[in-house]
Amino acid sequence: MIKEQLFLILKTKLMKLIVINTKRILAIFLLVAVAVLSFQCKKQSGGGNSPIYSTNKVVSLTPPAPITSTLQGNIVDENGLPAGGVTITEGTTVVTTDSTGYFRINNASLDKNSSLVTAQKTGYFKAYRTFSATAGTNQVFIKLIKKNLAGTIASGSGGTVSISNGGQVLLPANGIVLASNNTTYTGIVNVYIKYIDPTDVDINKIIPGSFMADDKDGKRVLLRSYGMLEVELESSTGTKLQIAGGSTATITVPIPSMLQSSAPATISLWYVDDQTGLWQEEGTATKNGTNYVGTVKHFTDWNCDYSAPNSVMFTATFQSPSGAPLVNTNVMIKTATDTWGAHGYTDSYGQVSGLVAGDTALVIELFDECGNVVFSKSIAPHSSGFDLGTITATVAPASILTISGKLVNCSNATVSNGVATVIYNDIVQQVACDNNGNFSTTYLQCTNGGNVSISGEDNTTHQSGNLTTFPLISNNLDVGNIVACGNLLPFNVSIQGKLVDCNNAAVTSGYASVVYSGVTYVVACNNTGSFSVVIFYNPNPDTSHICQISGLDATAGKQGSPANFTLSSLLNNNVANVGNIVACGSTANSSMSYTIDGSTNVLFDAVSGSQAYSYAVNDSSTTPYTPSNNIYISSFSNYSPHGIAFSFLNSTLTTGMFSVSSLYLYEYGYVTLILPFNITLTNFPAAIGDNYTGSFSGQFKDAENITHTVSCSFNEARTN
Repeated sequence: MIKEQLFLILKTKLMKLIVINTKRILAIFLLVAVAVLSFQCKKQSGGGNSPIYSTNKVVSLTPPAPITSTLQGNIVDENGLPAGGVTITEGTTVVTTDSTGYFRINNASLDKNSSLVTAQKTGYFKAYRTFSATAGTNQVFIKLIKKNLAGTIASGSGGTVSISNGGQVLLPANGIVLASNNTTYTGIVNVYIKYIDPTDVDINKIIPGSFMADDKDGKRVLLRSYGMLEVELESSTGTKLQIAGGSTATITVPIPSMLQSSAPATISLWYVDDQTGLWQEEGTATKNGTNYVGTVKHFTDWNCDYSAPNSVMFTATFQSPSGAPLVNTNVMIKTATDTWGAHGYTDSYGQVSGLVAGDTALVIELFDECGNVVFSKSIAPHSSGFDLGTITATVAPASILTISGKLVNCSNATVSNGVATVIYNDIVQQVACDNNGNFSTTYLQCTNGGNVSISGEDNTTHQSGNLTTFPLISNNLDVGNIVACGNLLPFNVSIQGKLVDCNNAAVTSGYASVVYSGVTYVVACNNTGSFSVVIFYNPNPDTSHICQISGLDATAGKQGSPANFTLSSLLNNNVANVGNIVACGSTANSSMSYTIDGSTNVLFDAVSGSQAYSYAVNDSSTTPYTPSNNIYISSFSNYSPHGIAFSFLNSTLTTGMFSVSSLYLYEYGYVTLILPFNITLTNFPAAIGDNYTGSFSGQFKDAENITHTVSCSFNEARTN
């Protein structure tokens, strides 16, 4: 049990990166391949408050395919209205939607195979979207799911909570723990449940993540869903709860009426991986009448799915008869005999890409804004990835709406580097201008009339103009000059500098910590001490321009005092050079040094995610079990593939020698200890903030039964 607990805590740490503060069954299957054609996935980032639970997650066999491009999106609430103030996270970038529910991230670090973006707002389930990124401006749409209380139970007795369509969650008696540290929870459990119908017309907007998944063998597959449950457990005060290790819950998932005849007797269960937004295979469910019933070990989102025997990547580019790219166009891919299927949206170049079912004939359809099919094309079966190239959509001229104009600056001169923000039918997008300030975008429309609102942004002067509304009096509307002037805009600034040690020599291994506007950015220096980090700078005069920077020398274990810099006075072509940053002065508060077969890694609290605490357990080595305490200590680098975690029983919570129960190494995962394997604890912390100090050394066997030597010394602050 301790080993499981350890793994679960680790899972939330391993992928964390920076900024502190995704013949019949097969025929039906395609229908929900959501936005995997730019086609769209869900759940929570790592950290000290992430849930602790056991999973069967395997290493994905699909390698990353990094790409830097632009991401924009529109978020709506449960009523389909624009949702402002939604926190959007993509990788290390965090932004907030404006009053129109719009967000945009330039130079986003995405992935051609699977990118993840999350959306979070108080009162709603956290939303996730995975998509296959393209070179253009990638468009996502997310409809938030209201987090309504389905019922309550007492943790000691357990019980069932049901929703109106027959969906249920049965929780075990005495089997609920605090998600943050796995300690037993006693009290009322608030159970939030939402059933997600895969045949819903808005499934492409509400699906947690997408229908991309990694099966139990790590193979990337496309899923066909027969129903989903989104579940969260909280205490009466809002603290996150989970199922205790060794316990299980039973879920009942209704099967949509149109899918009941094709639903298999047994089906795989899948949960959303909170780090990738991809579904992971874990367990099975059995058909019982019009429901699927199965047991689960933890709660995220659960999906009853069949996976395609062969899933392949697909790419195509769509343009109008005049050659203009069809942007943000609703695309559906389905089998030739079906009436509905998977929806996605083209990017700013008209491109769409993602995972589809192989070895079967497909049909691609394009829709106008009213949901009418305006173009379709048959696709022959493919057994491997394929690119259809550029497809000209032969649609009626009346269905094509083109909006164009020109951006000018405060002096009425041409803006050569800017974007026009265009709002049409409550959908917001940004369109880049060319060197002469000209911009143009094309839509598929179903009715004439209405309005379009446009504003301009000058990326050189970092200014924007006010929103102007124009009546749509023709299918080819030229709005003329759009003034991009008057409002100062935040922009990216590169902060550059060099770390030096106590002797003013270059630090060859270290980190710079940059704090600006309440956000901390940490970046490693190179072997000459140089570092560079990009922050989001606000030029408005009523904001603080002070940036605080400190350095850490990983070799010496020293960190310098923070130095303040006024960025407004240092800026030169969007770069602020802060010069030398002294990484010298005080010893790092917490540190961890571990050596494997002679290779040493040093971790510090300022640049690593660390946890160190004790919690009550039963000692399984005794009969009957006796009460004890388990000590858990971990440290994982935010910027390099290094980290370690271990646990040991310490019934008296004192110093001394103890037997290590579990050891996890980033480089090897779980390892098998060669006994005896002891740890010496020389200091036990009396209070939070005080340090656990000690060391251990010994041997272990990896998954291939190869023996290695490991040693470790630690000085980690107690966190709980």
